[in-house]
Amino acid sequence: MVITLSLWFGADTACSPPERNDSLPNETVDSMKNAGGVALELQLAWNEKVQLRATVRNVSSDTVVFLVHPLLMPAKLILRGSLGLTVKPEDTRSRMRINTRVPREAFVHLAPGEEHTLVVGVFSGTAKNGYRLTWDAFAFEGVKPGTYSAKVEWESTNDQYFDKDAGQFMTLPGVWKGKVASESIQIKLPKG
Repeated sequence: MVITLSLWFGADTACSPPERNDSLPNETVDSMKNAGGVALELQLAWNEKVQLRATVRNVSSDTVVFLVHPLLMPAKLILRGSLGLTVKPEDTRSRMRINTRVPREAFVHLAPGEEHTLVVGVFSGTAKNGYRLTWDAFAFEGVKPGTYSAKVEWESTNDQYFDKDAGQFMTLPGVWKGKVASESIQIKLPKG
């Protein structure tokens, strides 16, 4: 089973991916297959929006089942500035009450070739005051204009759902579990 996670920068949801550039190194499928049978791939697309989107794509011949829950299993975005310093987001889960009673319907069944968007985040604000980005449970505040590397890490750990009729947690068989990380891409936040 191979799952592809794509991180788009500047793409709106109607935008298609750019053409693949085979002259660039592409270690995503081969290097990640050995890490639990999952491959992550980053693709870059631009438009007038300053937007990031992480998408899971099933490139295997089998249906893949996993839970998508931004509070229980958020996709972690790692932003590093040009000096290599990581921009630390606030984990907003510390301020909320999280309902862990996940319904069975929250699990995604991804057929071969299908895609599912995990997260879409749009940088808002101004260059003068810094940009803001909400990414799943993480809030980036006061991000300065400039060039950053962006990488996504996501871990699927949960195969439990709450069955209301039975009044208890149940295990959903066949749920994919594992940790994956994408390659880094460069993004540029405009100065004005």
